[in-house]
Amino acid sequence: MEAILTGKGTIMRFFTSYPRHMLQLLALDSAAVRDLFKQGLALGYCSVNVLIFGLIYGFSAIYFSQPVLGQNGGPAAGATFSPLIILMVGASVAFLMHAGAALFLWVFCRGIGGSQLFSPVYLGMGAAAIAFWPVAPGMAALQAGCLGPVLALFSLAAALYTAAVVYVTIREVSGLSHPKMAIAFLVTFIYIGCFMYLWV
Repeated sequence: MEAILTGKGTIMRFFTSYPRHMLQLLALDSAAVRDLFKQGLALGYCSVNVLIFGLIYGFSAIYFSQPVLGQNGGPAAGATFSPLIILMVGASVAFLMHAGAALFLWVFCRGIGGSQLFSPVYLGMGAAAIAFWPVAPGMAALQAGCLGPVLALFSLAAALYTAAVVYVTIREVSGLSHPKMAIAFLVTFIYIGCFMYLWV
């Protein structure tokens, strides 16, 4: 019974503190990062934010891919269009991207004197994933070849803002100074950019 009450208390604390912490994080307030780790809420925030990012990406992929699937993936081509599968793939891709980006950031932050532990960077990156939500439609549109100028400008602005949120969060959890974090962040950005260019 006590375990059930404790679990309910944790869930209530999660839902009551989530909006406050996320608004602080989106306002680039590093105190929110310290607070959510101190209260043991980082794992919950990480899971929720990355999952929602994946779902937004999945829904966006469904929307932007409809014309492409209608032309090339109709019944004559033997293709089946399943929105549920696309949503599941979107969520899986989100967790994969999150883990990969967190790993690269951790490697370069650790190499320049940051935290030796991977979990704070992983969880911090997941908490900062709320800033990725507006970027998801642009990513899906780009992959589907439907990225217009307005969406491209919006996606660029959202990506720059997302980079600022991630920078503040990872600098706090890694314990780096601004110059060192800037170096680690720049190297990570170049590395991931080159990797994505070769992959795509």
